[in-house]
Amino acid sequence: MPTFNATNPVSVGLSTKKDHFDRAFDNILVVRDGGIAIPSQTAHDFIPAASASQLTRVAAVAGKVPHFKADGSGWEMVSVAGPQSFRGLHLRTHQDGDAAANKVALVGLEEVVMDDGVRYSGLTFPLEADITASGAAGLDTGSRTASTWYSIYLIGKASTQLASDLRLLLHREKDWTLDQSQTTQDTYAQLRSSTATTKLAQGFQPGTTGLCEMIDILGYRTGTPSGNIWLTIEADAAGVPSGTPLATSDKLVVTDMSSGLGNIRFPFRTPVSLTAGTQYWIVMQGDYTVHASNNFVWSAKGGASSYAGGSYATYNPTTWTLTATHDFAFKTYVTRNSAALTLPSGWTQSCKVGYVYNTGSNVLRKFVQHERWNQPIESVTVGAIASAYQSVNHVAAFVPPVPCLLSTFINCDTLGSQAMIAGAPEGSYLNPSARLAGVGGFTARVANENFVASCLVDWQGVYPSCYPSGTATFYLDAFEWLR
Repeated sequence: MPTFNATNPVSVGLSTKKDHFDRAFDNILVVRDGGIAIPSQTAHDFIPAASASQLTRVAAVAGKVPHFKADGSGWEMVSVAGPQSFRGLHLRTHQDGDAAANKVALVGLEEVVMDDGVRYSGLTFPLEADITASGAAGLDTGSRTASTWYSIYLIGKASTQLASDLRLLLHREKDWTLDQSQTTQDTYAQLRSSTATTKLAQGFQPGTTGLCEMIDILGYRTGTPSGNIWLTIEADAAGVPSGTPLATSDKLVVTDMSSGLGNIRFPFRTPVSLTAGTQYWIVMQGDYTVHASNNFVWSAKGGASSYAGGSYATYNPTTWTLTATHDFAFKTYVTRNSAALTLPSGWTQSCKVGYVYNTGSNVLRKFVQHERWNQPIESVTVGAIASAYQSVNHVAAFVPPVPCLLSTFINCDTLGSQAMIAGAPEGSYLNPSARLAGVGGFTARVANENFVASCLVDWQGVYPSCYPSGTATFYLDAFEWLR
């Protein structure tokens, strides 16, 4: 295609007649000063066609991309959430022993895509962040807190899009703290064992205002009920549950639950914010056929009130009956510190690249991470389990508060015992006599045999067991964080 550097078509032999120039336009690119000039253009602007013979300028906006309107009315800049992906990542606590307690270091990364879609490569390493410092290369807000997970972000500047402006930034992750509980038991009630117990309930009063994202219930399946059970959180209405759910948990399949006593985790995927000191009710419900032998048992403490914030109640199809001297066994968790990342002034891009745990001693747990696979480089004991039945363990110190693939190193001290582990919320669905889908485990061929087993974990909950006897000790081998 011929190109002419001219402002006057006559000077290069073109006819001054418009029809001649129009016919030539299809095959000629007319340029000025070495390129097409659009008034007031700046770096990264988008230059689309406004018509068959005219260009226009769409101004660049940080965090936005050009978008053609479906109605054909033109172009606009719209916000975009980038994939926040990376390739070839190598992250760790600082490689120097005298710095590892406070610093993380990014020692390798081939490529990263930030939350606005901007892609970087060619980084200079290492990049470091110090949890005792503030801002870029430190902690985004607040001060260091013991026994807490921190996410690690790579941050950049959309204004420059220079790899040399990239920094690491630490951010405190949310935690699910145990708020209210009653854990003793010497009696029970059976859900839907008769029309007198079509619902069961326990009153409680939060000590902390915040979202309630999960509740643990102490109980077990008896017989062969076929159906589901779930929890609702309800307001108080003249001393009994209101009947209107403020939040509803997952419906768990009662048929496959363990027949042995244990804590079962019920997550609330659309949680409600509860107010400290206000009366609420945990209401257990089910949809299986009412039956005297095939049902679910909720354990309780009788004889005298063991929990001051509420009491035990049963429901027939029309009326609640309170028993002031009884309390069901339960645990409620409240979400704390669920704040968004705060970027330092001048930085506008981010990509999450990892997690690090700040221990109870205010020391970062040593780890190495390749891609999303995070492995401690110190011995970390999750727990020693001697129970043949599954009971949820809250493992907030071992996995961050996001879905993870957990790998555990297990020592089983007894020949013939089966050590198993599964993640919440499905982990209560274990049969001690077999390995089921989603359950990691093995049978010890000799005493003190070691094995590695993995499972998917959510809600920082796992269900470990050792059947029919002996003790299985679980160690944190590694985890892969999934979001």
